[in-house]
Amino acid sequence: MTELPIIKSMINIKSKNFFIVFVLVVLIGFFIKNIFHFRQDGVKELSVREYVVQSFLSELPSINKQLPHRLDDETLLNSIGYYDGRVVSDYRLVRIKSGDDFKSVFDKKIVPAIVAQTCNDEFKKRLLDVDVELVSRYTDSAGIEISRITMTRESCAEFQESQVAR
Repeated sequence: MTELPIIKSMINIKSKNFFIVFVLVVLIGFFIKNIFHFRQDGVKELSVREYVVQSFLSELPSINKQLPHRLDDETLLNSIGYYDGRVVSDYRLVRIKSGDDFKSVFDKKIVPAIVAQTCNDEFKKRLLDVDVELVSRYTDSAGIEISRITMTRESCAEFQESQVAR
């Protein structure tokens, strides 16, 4: 059986390189086409980020209807909102009056626990993975801000790396 000329040419090294380049060009074209997220019927398809954010936003009103919610004896979750790519959660520490001593203890003991909880929470990781920042704002019983913790995908990666290093 005789081989077709195209098959013979694909066997030599130059053709293999051409074939690899050809496949890469096709794949790049496919990805560029999909960047625009439009189907042929003109309906905009959602990116993963848009899907995750819209899913969260669809649940947000029902979540906020249940707030404020006491998480423990000390902590009240007052509200959750979404602003400019950030999920902002407002907490009030109901038995705490702020002071420099408490802020120092909060930053040393409580913030690392909050970071660990955020980075290990599957739902929060989904938001972080699509570049949504998670901001936790803690106020004392009088409403004075004690701490603001901003978590990003990068800060969780750093946290995970620090845990591996231990």
